[in-house]
Amino acid sequence: VFVSNHQSWLDIYSLCYLDATLKFVAKSTIFWIPVAGWVMSAIGHIPLYRKEKGAGRAVLARCEALVGRGVPVCFFAEGTRSKDGELGPFKMGGFRVAAAGDCDVVPIAIDGTRPMMPPGREFELGYGEPTVTVLPPISPADAGHDAARLCDMARAAIAAELTRSRSSAG
Repeated sequence: VFVSNHQSWLDIYSLCYLDATLKFVAKSTIFWIPVAGWVMSAIGHIPLYRKEKGAGRAVLARCEALVGRGVPVCFFAEGTRSKDGELGPFKMGGFRVAAAGDCDVVPIAIDGTRPMMPPGREFELGYGEPTVTVLPPISPADAGHDAARLCDMARAAIAAELTRSRSSAG
C-alpha cells in the first residue's frame, strides 16, 4: 500500500515515474474528466463516491482484494489536496488495508507540485521543481499490526522528509 501527501492534481502524474502499476483511489468526480478520467476508469483505478453511504467500506474491500492479489494500491492519505501546502491529517483507509492484508506501507513525499498547479487554479500551469521521495517501507509488524500506529509512522516519515527537502532547498 503506497501512501502519499497531496498538493496538486499533478501528484498523480508525478507518481507515474515509479516502477509500479499502482491503482489509485480518487474521488469519483475525477472519473468524469474527459480523457484523463475515462482512462483512469478503463484501467481500473478506484473511484470513491464520497456522498454515498457505505462507499468507503466498499472501496476498502476492493483495495483489500487487490492487495490480496498482489496489486499495489495508492492513497493520497490526506484525502484531498492541501489548501495551504502544509501536511494535513491523514485518513485511515490505506492503513486499514495494509493492516488487514499484512502488507507494507510505502510512504511517499511529494513536494513542488503545488506551485505548478495549486488547488483552485487547475487550468493554469506555473513553474515548479517537483520531487518525489519514496521512503522506506513500514511493516505492520513494526506498528504492532495497528492501523492507527501505521498511519502515525507514515505521516511522521513524510513530514520529516518534507521538512528536510524544504530546508535543503532554501
